[in-house]
Amino acid sequence: MKYFSLLYSGLDREISRLYWICGLTQAQVGLLLYLSQVAVLKRLRSIVKKLRFIILAPSLDPVEVKSDLETLLEGDGETTNVAYIYYFEGSLARTAEILGMCPSRASSHIKEMFQILEGKSIQGSAVARRYRQYFRRMVKSASVLGVHCKKGDKRRMDSLVRGVSILGENRPRRRGENIYG
Repeated sequence: MKYFSLLYSGLDREISRLYWICGLTQAQVGLLLYLSQVAVLKRLRSIVKKLRFIILAPSLDPVEVKSDLETLLEGDGETTNVAYIYYFEGSLARTAEILGMCPSRASSHIKEMFQILEGKSIQGSAVARRYRQYFRRMVKSASVLGVHCKKGDKRRMDSLVRGVSILGENRPRRRGENIYG
């Protein structure tokens, strides 16, 4: 249950609670939250991907992560900052935007970080190995995380809710009604 509190939205936490803890079916969860069964299924898949990354992260404590990265990257300030932001954001583009640098410069710092972590892993550092594995998973799943972890995507969220049109129409639709005219 402690990991559910780390999910971004209250809706994700509520779906998780109803489905996994209360044991309701996807259709029952959908009825309670005014979502379709398909929308509940998509949210559950997204939640599982987020939880997998949360559980496999070397640490969830920002102070510990910063300290570990400073030690592992031997005080290289800019590379440490890029690695730190990238650790929590999961997106190279958002990392570059937050730090006010071009994505190619951020990318070169990420490559440098991987080289340093690779070298320390070969030397036997268990901490370096855990961070390297975590960052590798992030790189492989960057597009997946980008889609599932974006915040504030109101229009897409509204389209998942039964009865609200993606076109912005606020009245509930009748079953089988064509929303396009």
